[in-house]
Amino acid sequence: MGRVEGLDVNMCSDEMPYHGSCCMKITFSEPTGWAGIVWQNPASNWGNEEGGLDLTGAKRLSFWAKGQKGGEAVEFSMGLLGKDKKFFDTASADIGVTRLSKHWKQYSIPVDGKNLSRIVTGFAFTVKAKGPPVVFYLDDIIYE
Repeated sequence: MGRVEGLDVNMCSDEMPYHGSCCMKITFSEPTGWAGIVWQNPASNWGNEEGGLDLTGAKRLSFWAKGQKGGEAVEFSMGLLGKDKKFFDTASADIGVTRLSKHWKQYSIPVDGKNLSRIVTGFAFTVKAKGPPVVFYLDDIIYE
């Protein structure tokens, strides 16, 4: 989404993963604008085909994140597809814009009590350009 030409995602960076041998490293290098990525089921589904996961019983969407320098602003969310779509997300939630630390920190998006019977867009982030490249890391993204 957005200015994806300036978005580089290394799905298995060995630069200081939180857990295991690798983590995701995301770099947004555009001087203006914004970009983001949405995890979809199935891939590239913007609500016009069946899919999604039944995540009933989950209490939170949990993930670990850190910025390269600290202070990077990233917005995290789930459930982006509204009822205007044929196959919409049955719930949505976010934690808004989050300033990342340069140290690994666990974040959670509460989903307890929501109708999670069809989640097409299970995780998303957006980042805005603020001059120099924005670099951050993600690891262990999971519904619990």
